[in-house]
Amino acid sequence: MKNDREDTFKKLMQHAAPERPSADFTESTMRLVQAEARQAAANETAVQVLLGHPGLVEHPSPDFSRRIMGEVEVLHATKVAPIIPRRTWYLIAASVVLLLVGCSLLATPATTQSAQSGMDILLMSITTQLEIVPIFYPLTIIALSLLMLADYYLRQRIETRLTVMK
Repeated sequence: MKNDREDTFKKLMQHAAPERPSADFTESTMRLVQAEARQAAANETAVQVLLGHPGLVEHPSPDFSRRIMGEVEVLHATKVAPIIPRRTWYLIAASVVLLLVGCSLLATPATTQSAQSGMDILLMSITTQLEIVPIFYPLTIIALSLLMLADYYLRQRIETRLTVMK
């Protein structure tokens, strides 16, 4: 079957003569190209006349740019809300202060040497009291501090990007 198709194709190709252009092929093609060039030049002239005509070109009002920029600034003037609210930060700070004050008030009077200053005594009493505190509390303070730093960093990055976009 494949051979039959090939034979048929070969016979068809032998009977088909190569295509020959007419005697005026080059002239008629050149006439079409020249007509197209004239049409393009006429279109270009018409466009130039339309663009150059003072009545057809719209002139924006003097405050056009200011109005558009005002609208753009309104779109980009979104206030970035902090991830952790201010009230939560106050509660965290109060908790830390209460923990430190509680540790210093509950400190047992240790035998003090005359070479230790008041600050050393305070810090030692805090550390002895912190040893009693479950590990969950310091870990919570560390985690909240990390959240606070992340919030600060992200807020600064977002505000920087918004000011760059303006």
